[in-house]
Amino acid sequence: MEGEFGVPTAPIVTSRFAEYVLRDGHSHGMNLRWSFPPYPVAWIPQETMRQYIYGDDPVTGVKLMTEVVDALTKPLTEAEKNPEISERPKRPRLVEPDTEENLQRLFLRNGWTDGLPIVLPTEGRVREMLTGTGHAPQEVVGMMSVTTHEEMKEYTVEKVAVNAVMAGARPEHLPVILAIASTQHPAMPSSTGSYGSMVVVNGLDYGKARGAAHLVSGLACGATGAALAASVGAWVPNMSAGRGWIALVAVYLGGKRLGGTVAAVALFSVMLSAAASAQAVVELPAELLLSIPYFIAALVVIVGARRTARRRGT
Repeated sequence: MEGEFGVPTAPIVTSRFAEYVLRDGHSHGMNLRWSFPPYPVAWIPQETMRQYIYGDDPVTGVKLMTEVVDALTKPLTEAEKNPEISERPKRPRLVEPDTEENLQRLFLRNGWTDGLPIVLPTEGRVREMLTGTGHAPQEVVGMMSVTTHEEMKEYTVEKVAVNAVMAGARPEHLPVILAIASTQHPAMPSSTGSYGSMVVVNGLDYGKARGAAHLVSGLACGATGAALAASVGAWVPNMSAGRGWIALVAVYLGGKRLGGTVAAVALFSVMLSAAASAQAVVELPAELLLSIPYFIAALVVIVGARRTARRRGT
């Protein structure tokens, strides 16, 4: 804030977290002027809070308000203006083979995990994960650091795949994980707070879905037409046109939902069966009886369209 925007800052963290923030700031190249009041600061009497403010910093032994005032008024030192960024040595691509149990212990001991199980990222598992993408393993996905002062680290498709394996993901999940990694936004911000990032994934490959739908519907229509022609014993052009129209009506009446469409198809099938059975008990032309289900369907579509138009008009 002070270096980029000229706003003096005096970060304050309770003494309980002093060791963490000092170590975290050093690793990120941020030499901040911390002040550490006693812990806790919530749900305590007002008089106790006043003693904190006018008392000593339990970590440094200096008056707390003196530290705050100095942090806001004293000019930055050269070390604070130009923090030293420690370069970490490059790690080898492969490490010595070991067991799943030792991997769990290593991560738990160093606080690198939330405690959930980790999958050992063997070469075979990473190779299988990479089948979920067409990108080359050594293609650079991005560069990332937790803060602006920390050294930026480059990561490749293979490194993202390693993390995906350790998290228990499958190859089909890798495209989404790569998309998240390409944002170059860290999942864990440099903070002692309890906030985090959220990712919302929506949509599908509509091109493939549309192609698959055309293929399946074409095969289904062809099979239906062939079965209908075989049952009649003759080929009549456009014999399935009416039923094709009813299929569109069923999708419309079903609200473009699977359950609603199935219900609409079932209802029309019952009406069509009833009309066919009625020929044996009602002395009316067969053409008239069989047209009743279609007439009802057309009437429902007209009524529905008018209601929709009125709602849009209001």
